[in-house]
Amino acid sequence: EDIVVKNVELQRTFEVGKSSTVMLPFSIDVSKVNGADFYSLAEMEYADGQWKAGATKVTGTLEANTPYLAIPTASAITFDLEENETVALNTTGSKGTKLGDWEFRGAYGTIAMADSTHLLGRAYGFAGEDKDGYKIGEFVKLGKGATIPALRTYLVKTETESAQCPAGAMCAPHANSVASIEDLPDRITVEFLDEKENVMAVETLDAKTGKIRLDRYHLDSW
Repeated sequence: EDIVVKNVELQRTFEVGKSSTVMLPFSIDVSKVNGADFYSLAEMEYADGQWKAGATKVTGTLEANTPYLAIPTASAITFDLEENETVALNTTGSKGTKLGDWEFRGAYGTIAMADSTHLLGRAYGFAGEDKDGYKIGEFVKLGKGATIPALRTYLVKTETESAQCPAGAMCAPHANSVASIEDLPDRITVEFLDEKENVMAVETLDAKTGKIRLDRYHLDSW
C-alpha cells in the first residue's frame, strides 16, 4: 500500500562529478530534483573483445523502484515539492533494466555478498570511497566482503546465474558456470550521453576482485 508524504530528505553526501547510483521509492519529475544529473543504463555493447555500456540522460520522470546512475552537481540531492504537493512511497518490486544477458538492479534491503554466493563473480557495484587502489565512482566486481546498501543499484551478468537460487540464498555454483565467470571483463567503459546523444562523461567499470566497502545511505523519515 502506498504511503503519501509531502516532505522528502535524502541523507547522503555526494562528491561532485563522481558518478554514483540511486533508486527511489517514489516517482518524481526530474525537474524537481536538485543536485545531480540522472541516467538510465540503455545499452551493453560487445565489440573488439570488450564490453561498453551506454547511459542516457533522464529528462522526464524518475520512476519509483528503478535503478539509475547519477553524476552529482552538488554535495546533496534535494527535492522541490510545492506546498500541498505529495509523493507516494511504494517499495513493491524493483524494476530492473535488462540488457541482453546483463541486468541493472536495485536493492531495497542490504545485500551481503557473503550470503549471496550466486552473485559472486558476476555482480558489480560502485566504490564508495578512495581506498585500496579503488576510487569513488569506479564500478568494481564485488567480493565476499562487500555489501550493497539499501536503495543502491548494481550490475549483474545474468547468463550464468542460477534460476533455481533465490536472491540472498546460499547456493552452490553451477559446474559449467566457472568459465563464463572467469571470462567476464576486468573493465567496462561507461559513456554518459546527453539528450542529443553527445558523450558527456566516460567512466571505467573496474572488475578487479577483492574486498570492497561501499558507502551507506538512506532516505530520512518523513
